[in-house]
Amino acid sequence: MTTHLFLVTLGPVQGFIAAARRTRDLWFGSWLLSDLARIAVQQIVQSVGAQLIFPAQLPSNSGEANVANKILAIVTVDPATLGAQVIDAVRERLLALWMDARKEVGGQIDDTIATDQISDLPEVYWAAVALPANTAYPQARRQVEALMAARKATRDFAPVTWGSNAPKSSIDGLRESVIPESAYPKGKNDPHYQSKVEALYKRYGAGPAERLSGVDLLKRHAQPVELAFASTSDIAVRPVLSRLKALDQKQVREAWNSYIDALRKMVGDRLDEERTGRKHWLLGHYDGGLLLESRLHELFTETSNGGNARAKREQASKALSEFYRRCNIEPSDPYYAILLADGDRMGATIDHQQTIDRHIELSRRLSAFADRARQIIAQHEGSLVYAGGDDVLALLPLHTLLKCAQELHNRFREVLNPADAAIRFTDASGHAPTLSVGIAIVHHLEPLSDALALARAAERAAKAVKDKDALAIVLSKRSGADVTVQGRWGSLDKRLQQFITMHRLDALPDGAAFQLRNLAERLTPTQGRLTLPPEAALAETKRIIGRKQPRRGQDAKLADATREAIDDALSAGDGHALQVIRAVADEMIVARLLARTADLAELPLL
Repeated sequence: MTTHLFLVTLGPVQGFIAAARRTRDLWFGSWLLSDLARIAVQQIVQSVGAQLIFPAQLPSNSGEANVANKILAIVTVDPATLGAQVIDAVRERLLALWMDARKEVGGQIDDTIATDQISDLPEVYWAAVALPANTAYPQARRQVEALMAARKATRDFAPVTWGSNAPKSSIDGLRESVIPESAYPKGKNDPHYQSKVEALYKRYGAGPAERLSGVDLLKRHAQPVELAFASTSDIAVRPVLSRLKALDQKQVREAWNSYIDALRKMVGDRLDEERTGRKHWLLGHYDGGLLLESRLHELFTETSNGGNARAKREQASKALSEFYRRCNIEPSDPYYAILLADGDRMGATIDHQQTIDRHIELSRRLSAFADRARQIIAQHEGSLVYAGGDDVLALLPLHTLLKCAQELHNRFREVLNPADAAIRFTDASGHAPTLSVGIAIVHHLEPLSDALALARAAERAAKAVKDKDALAIVLSKRSGADVTVQGRWGSLDKRLQQFITMHRLDALPDGAAFQLRNLAERLTPTQGRLTLPPEAALAETKRIIGRKQPRRGQDAKLADATREAIDDALSAGDGHALQVIRAVADEMIVARLLARTADLAELPLL
């Protein structure tokens, strides 16, 4: 009986997950790939003599996205037979999910094309190398990885069987829509516009401008687990909800009930479209987006309100303002964060493991971190999309964002290499793996695909920091250019926290950051020569900070502690003086928004 090292990968990954217009689509894309990987693991484990390496054990059917798309095991059966069985099991599971989802689709579709599209979706590849007793494990693993790379480079390109002249999916632009065009209104002047819009949502879960493929319908309608995934708007208002929880509960509930009653009188049963699967202490089953004026207005269209939508929008805005007035709080900032975390030097660390047992132990610790990450996200009022191995994807409110990111970073190091562990994991140079985190702060109405792209850009910025172990944040406001800050953990996060505290104490004027940015732009060379030497540029920066007036404070000038903190930030920066000045100004801008949400949630000062 020949023993083999057996490797399986599943896809597509990034493109499939990112093709999402709603958070439910995003969550289901991650969950689906994780579930198919779980099925592949089960099929491998059922074979005689199989031993899992990564993951270290059979994942539970918990309904959580926690299984990586790469599986490594030792098997004693014929790899070709097992590979075919894995592929068949994955496809059977996918079609079973589609059959369940199809029952939830209330309208006519092209079932043949939809099924063909879904059958074509999974990319399952396997590779195997013999593992005789005298073969070194690292050598065998490198061989099987090389075989897998070669197999992916020679992937199958079967002809598409479902091509038609139907419009392409508006979600990914790859597959044809399977919803008949007759189901869509012919513009807003269509006499049946509103009835068709309502039927589209009820039967297909689609908007009037959405064309959905079979894969899109699978994402929208499959209900493999009890689902209560939050919308981006719901995440954005959580600082307000945190504050409301600390107020007089009777007064808050009365204000909320009055507000909901007022909305129901205006829109009737359409308000039920804002219901979710979860139960909140104040909102009940309603989505938190009802606390944002920009989302509230989506309830009103001219065709559904007898041509007086504008008047009803104004009434709804007044009702929302009255709710905030009765609770005596300010409305929420309409921003939330997408967090992407990824381990540094993980490939090199795995390559350095000389035995199967050490690789299995590393897999166990990565699984333990994924479990811990799930708890950390929940504790910080976020919504986890995926946690598997060293990868984390989550949506977070701004008032807990920095603390949550710090906690994930610290726990990764502690779980992977506990202080009392007999085995310590490093790469060949003795460097232990670390966790880099990329964060995108975006408006709650920003298209989800664009927001995810910004989060991936932030992750790349973190990975670009020398020696990594880094944090990067991209702030994308609805007006103005994006702001990016990046730096090492232990430096950037501490400076941000200092600036947040200064903003909250009014020790750091709002205009200071913008004046520093203006200085850097004015001094930037246009003909290849600086208008001031670096030392003079830094001196001018410190002069501006020294004379900048806070809105209120102990002195006419900034407190000494504030001035010293900014001096330290300028001194700690890398690169040319103008780059350092701009970087510090950008850090102040990011901190300003985080400080505002911390004040809104009434968090204690740090």
